[in-house]
Amino acid sequence: MDFIREEELGNLLAKKNKKSLYPLGFQSNLLPVAKSVGIDVDLGMGTGSAGGILIMQGPDAGKMVGFSDVGGGLAVPDASIAIQETNFWVTGSVNNFTIEKLNGFRNDAFVGGTIYNFDITGSFIWSNPDISGGRVIGGGFGIGVSVIPIWLSGGWNEGKTTIYK
Repeated sequence: MDFIREEELGNLLAKKNKKSLYPLGFQSNLLPVAKSVGIDVDLGMGTGSAGGILIMQGPDAGKMVGFSDVGGGLAVPDASIAIQETNFWVTGSVNNFTIEKLNGFRNDAFVGGTIYNFDITGSFIWSNPDISGGRVIGGGFGIGVSVIPIWLSGGWNEGKTTIYK
């Protein structure tokens, strides 16, 4: 009886369906189409971040790209630097999701607070609809160090994400 090593199984699955990094090539709108991790600098009404995005589903599945993001809006003034992790979903077909759908303008509503100089933030991100009516939505979580401790903060900003291939 021959056994397939885990590495060989992974290679076989990747060849079978290159449009998903999930087990057995599973695709669903319920699973994130992309995941990002980055450093976020919050200066109250303006934010900036940079990091990497791994594409999980669609024709670009398996690709990792860099990104930067700059935004401004209305917020409780505070200042922090944090590591931010975000999952992205798409309201259209996951088969049509590409890296380019993350490039461009977006909105971000967030709430956070400081506990013992640790800044904890949750955010909800959405893009403008594309030509087919689909949009990218995201949910993120960040933890970092607060420069100006504010017990409870929140706000909204609009910004632009730039993808670096």
